[in-house]
Amino acid sequence: MVESVGTSIGVDTADDFDSVRLKIEFPKITFRQGTVEDIPGISDAYIRTVRVSYAGVLPADYLDSLSVDGRTQVFTDRRNKHDSYRLLIAEDELEGVVGFIDYAYKESDNFDHDGRIFSFYFLPEFQRQGLGGLLFRKCLRRMRGECYRSVCLDTFEANPLRTFYEKMGGRFVAADEHGVGDRFFPTVVYGWDDLSNV
Repeated sequence: MVESVGTSIGVDTADDFDSVRLKIEFPKITFRQGTVEDIPGISDAYIRTVRVSYAGVLPADYLDSLSVDGRTQVFTDRRNKHDSYRLLIAEDELEGVVGFIDYAYKESDNFDHDGRIFSFYFLPEFQRQGLGGLLFRKCLRRMRGECYRSVCLDTFEANPLRTFYEKMGGRFVAADEHGVGDRFFPTVVYGWDDLSNV
């Protein structure tokens, strides 16, 4: 321990610790709240990620058909439908949007959780470095601050990275399915029942 000159970074909470890790380990990356102007950028990041992550899992013709304009409409519709819609972005100073997560209060369905995470993606070249965990925990803590008590999400059963959610404390809630084109694919629903602990 040494005496420092000037202002130091206070680390009093787990969120503070993650913020310091972000500054030290990923100095070119910032996390921030997204706006409507970011939607084309997250649409591009979504397509680039899905085409790599789901190659051989989802139909090739479906992956080829994805377009920035089409995904922009999906995200815009989602934002317009949910007053509580929020978007968090991981942004590289050179690459732009490299990851994102979006969520809102959940409307009625079969799962007893306050909120729903719609999507969570990082470009392949930014995966498996620890960034995903930092952004995901930031999202859960932000939701806790917005009075969410619990949250769930669904992902394709064949998603090779879905064990990430288990490492983040998600528990298996149910099996479901999701339509892609004219086919349905099995999905897994994960839940976080108590955000007061994140």
